[in-house]
Amino acid sequence: MYYYEHTNYPKIYQHSYWGGFTTNLNTMIKPEIVHARNWFVLHYKIVCKKKCPNKLLDVRRELGLDHTESYEDVHGRIVYIYSMYDKRDICGFNTIPCMYALDQRTGILFLETNKSKKKMIEHIKSKVPDDIIPIIKSYLGKGYYL
Repeated sequence: MYYYEHTNYPKIYQHSYWGGFTTNLNTMIKPEIVHARNWFVLHYKIVCKKKCPNKLLDVRRELGLDHTESYEDVHGRIVYIYSMYDKRDICGFNTIPCMYALDQRTGILFLETNKSKKKMIEHIKSKVPDDIIPIIKSYLGKGYYL
């Protein structure tokens, strides 16, 4: 049985590096890891696995990150995680429950995308009366859009 099949979200984890491992007599999956992965999807409202953007591959190399995975949340943001044995803090990443192995640290970083910015603007526009939007646009000035 594959690791991803132990989670409540097999479609999300099916194509992850971690999800491709199989359980057998020698490799048993830790329930804490499965729990952390289920929590991750629920807590951060993950909707799908994403291919790692090229700019993140550069970050991965530069920081020496290991076991990286990219996901998309309900807001359209890229949710980038890493797990590694090195316990140092990585600038910009927050620590979350271990998602790869219990003796590793897992870090998370959120990256806004054009899709997520558009969703945020649409949400704001839906809450603001139509006659106020021109005032906000004039206050923001050139280069901002609503």
